[in-house]
Amino acid sequence: MSNNIFRFFHSPKWGNIIEHWIESFQHVQKTCTSMRKIGAITLLSFILFTVGQPAHANNIENTFWDLNGQNDVYLDIPPGDYRYPNGFVINYRVGVGGFPLAYYNTTGITNPFVYLAAHTDLPQVTDRAYSLFLRVNNHIYAQVGIMDSGSTLVRMVVPFNMRSANRRSPELILGISVIPNFNAATQGFVDLRFIGQPQAGESILQEDVLLATVHSSMGKTAASRVSENPTPIYRIFLRKMQNPVPLECNITVNDQEQLNVDFGDIKSENITTDGTSHIETRRLNYECNSGNKDLPVKISLIAGNSSFSNNFIATSTPDLGIVMKSGYDSGAIKVIPPNSSFNGRVINGRGSDTISFALVKKPGATASLAGNFSANGVLIIQTP
Repeated sequence: MSNNIFRFFHSPKWGNIIEHWIESFQHVQKTCTSMRKIGAITLLSFILFTVGQPAHANNIENTFWDLNGQNDVYLDIPPGDYRYPNGFVINYRVGVGGFPLAYYNTTGITNPFVYLAAHTDLPQVTDRAYSLFLRVNNHIYAQVGIMDSGSTLVRMVVPFNMRSANRRSPELILGISVIPNFNAATQGFVDLRFIGQPQAGESILQEDVLLATVHSSMGKTAASRVSENPTPIYRIFLRKMQNPVPLECNITVNDQEQLNVDFGDIKSENITTDGTSHIETRRLNYECNSGNKDLPVKISLIAGNSSFSNNFIATSTPDLGIVMKSGYDSGAIKVIPPNSSFNGRVINGRGSDTISFALVKKPGATASLAGNFSANGVLIIQTP
């Protein structure tokens, strides 16, 4: 009789590049209507005290500013497998068709030229392989890009000082007011790269991080000298990670020994159609080489199907198959067909399961079962 050999290996998963669009819906028509009914001095008081902005940060001539952080953008690192040095790009958008801003227009024209700037307190990465990337922490580098959606899409990588966007603003009135549909720099991207290898179970971002602030001013021409308002038109945050880095575990099964099953000599008439006789049990002992982890594992059987049932492993004898079962430890014994799986668990870095193998025959077959046979399969142990 030939032996049935089952081999084990760990199958890792790979992270995906995921793209997010963040939409911000703002409705300020009612506010705009009420503001047009009052004078400039009263309007300034409304912005200063009702909105709560400091006077020096927003009443700067020929600038735009956000009303109390209503345009802030929060980007989420999506849950997944954070393999290093993989990364992904998150795209964002502010508003639909524009977003609301307060402004102070003394240019003398109602459609002045738009200027943009973007700043950050994060240090730039000195490694040339990550040119123009910002260091978020030991495990995350980020490149932040602002896209101006004018007649030509202009990409500007943070940080950059005030520069002309080579486009005019939507219609403005002179003085202080609110524009509900400012449409410059309405979109952008954050290119994230994972650096180093964190500890299993560690959150690679434990608090919200301010990536950049975007500022806007206006000028009478595309070459005007303009001031910059410390209050941005919006801020870009990377939200803290809700899910920790997955627990990684390199599984070793039965000290890396092959699992052999030898049924010995069996009379053909004693082989059943349901595998209830001549059962061979084997113990799977597996351990996590990365420490005392507690996590689920999935054990998959990869093998060919018998010619007479998809529930059984194929052998070299067409009318003969092998049935594999699991669940002896829990008492919930079940058949594991080829190309299916069952669940186990590692507790304090170790786990075990009992599985069984039994011969099964095609109903009515007896004479065709005589002689030697062989079979093989692979058990794949996977961690989350």
